[in-house]
Amino acid sequence: MDLSKLTVAVFDVFAYILPGLVLLMALSLFEATFLKSGLIPLDRVAKASALALIASYFLGQLAHAFAGWLLIHVLPELPNDRKGGFRKDMFNHTRQRVIEVFNIDVTPFTPAKLQTLEVYQLADSYIATKEKVSERDSLIAREGFAKTSLGAFLLSALSVLSTVMRGGLHWRLATGSGSLSVAATLIVGLLLLLIAAVFWRRYVFFHGLKVTSTYALFLALTTKTVT
Repeated sequence: MDLSKLTVAVFDVFAYILPGLVLLMALSLFEATFLKSGLIPLDRVAKASALALIASYFLGQLAHAFAGWLLIHVLPELPNDRKGGFRKDMFNHTRQRVIEVFNIDVTPFTPAKLQTLEVYQLADSYIATKEKVSERDSLIAREGFAKTSLGAFLLSALSVLSTVMRGGLHWRLATGSGSLSVAATLIVGLLLLLIAAVFWRRYVFFHGLKVTSTYALFLALTTKTVT
């Protein structure tokens, strides 16, 4: 396998590496406060070395999975395509067009049983085959960045707030160490929570925009192809 042909996509940078760096910094502060081993000095993370970027990628994956769990089980439900409004009408039109384009046999079940995610995935796959993905890719990258950032900043906030039990946040550099008071640590933790809340709202916005644009583009591409 020729590893030189592997490339890093925009989605990888925005959805995993950048939020992962935030989480890696929080992990460095957590380690300096509780373990004090100097294993992850903050200045080494800030230099974004190759090892730090690799670690950030995997931490970004963790934050992305954590945010996905939160959005399903904890945070308020996203706008549902089957509820009232413009999105409901567009979803119904898209579902019917998906059935026609992909020649889905609806005899065993009613069309209503074709789930929201299935409709989106089929419509998105059709768009990809037509190579009309530039705007869609941009929205997916923004949605992924907001989603992973939500998880990264929330985990970072919990990590920072936990250091109150040790008298405040500590950090370690190659040249020395430092700390914050309990009050300053609480302020930092609350600020991180606020940033996480902002990214949650941005995720809701970009998710809705991505889904709506996918429906609209699919309908536009298939209008002249289905008789």
